[in-house]
Amino acid sequence: MHSPTHIVAGLVIGRSFKWKQYRFFAALFTVLFALFAHAFMDSIAKYPTAYPSLNFSEPVWLLVHVISLLGSIVLLYVYWTEYCLGILCSILPDIEWLLLSVVDACGKEITLYKKPFIHLGMIQIIEAIPLFTFLHEMPPYLNYAIAAFSELAVFIGLYILFKMVINRRRNVNFK
Repeated sequence: MHSPTHIVAGLVIGRSFKWKQYRFFAALFTVLFALFAHAFMDSIAKYPTAYPSLNFSEPVWLLVHVISLLGSIVLLYVYWTEYCLGILCSILPDIEWLLLSVVDACGKEITLYKKPFIHLGMIQIIEAIPLFTFLHEMPPYLNYAIAAFSELAVFIGLYILFKMVINRRRNVNFK
């Protein structure tokens, strides 16, 4: 999954655990659920720690990646100040992967940190949960344009859920 989808998941989680009385537990649950949501969404996309083929000569994939980059920038600009913890934890595995990829592309090596431990650790946790064994049977659609549309549907669904969570009324009295 691309970063805008993870960011919106972080928004939903950050808003869901915005408890003023229990700040420690709110932060703890935000971190755990955001990391778990990232791993779950990546497992739906067949654990893409690296995209199998980034063919920017195809207009569909070029458009998808440009929209993903611009969408990430806009979402970070609009929502970072209020939901920074949820956003950061939801994209932390991708930041780790990006950092290791950039270091590797520069021909350097981080001595004690050669593998994306957050990504791999979260994948192992997902694989250890019996409820999610169906994820192994899903076909890999990473190279097909249909993957972009299915991710767009997930993004739109999460954004609608986020707007619903923001707009819910509190302390409604039915007398």
